[in-house]
Amino acid sequence: MKTSRSSNHGPNPAWSGPGVRARGIVRARVWYEEEKEIERLQVREQATGRQQRAIIIKTPGRQVVLRGPARSPYAHYLQENKVITLPSWRNFPPPVELIISTYREIRIQKQQLGYEEAVRVAGQQALASLKARLPAGVTITGEKIIPLTGTGEQRVRVRAWVETEEDIGQVVPLHGRTPPGGNPPATPG
Repeated sequence: MKTSRSSNHGPNPAWSGPGVRARGIVRARVWYEEEKEIERLQVREQATGRQQRAIIIKTPGRQVVLRGPARSPYAHYLQENKVITLPSWRNFPPPVELIISTYREIRIQKQQLGYEEAVRVAGQQALASLKARLPAGVTITGEKIIPLTGTGEQRVRVRAWVETEEDIGQVVPLHGRTPPGGNPPATPG
């Protein structure tokens, strides 16, 4: 008696009966990763609340300061300019502009982070960025942060991983039809 075995690695071409749709949930462990790099010397700008305003008239040949300082009175500042042009008359635009400059003083703060603190800050930023990109409805099962630079460097680089459990099942239509509310058919790549 002769027996033969066949492995089922694809559709059986000899069988052409009606299709059967499988039902169920396909769960998988999926990893997401991101790298983040920060400087150990953190520089921040903080507004002090002090400001000065200057009103300037600009003509084609010169600028005349009507009120306020001609330059910023602060060593560190942000400048905001609002330019107002007079309405044109017929086809003749007036060559005068009114410029209102506001100078806002800022204070520069510097903070030198230790290596461990810089790794923690970079890791938190990388994890926050990863979590913002995760699909809705996933369950986070693990997080990991690994420093990629040494303790003596001024730039700290970390790699963060997030492990999730998610449903990766897709609805694939039988005979090329898309079911109502289902995914379109997968195209072979």
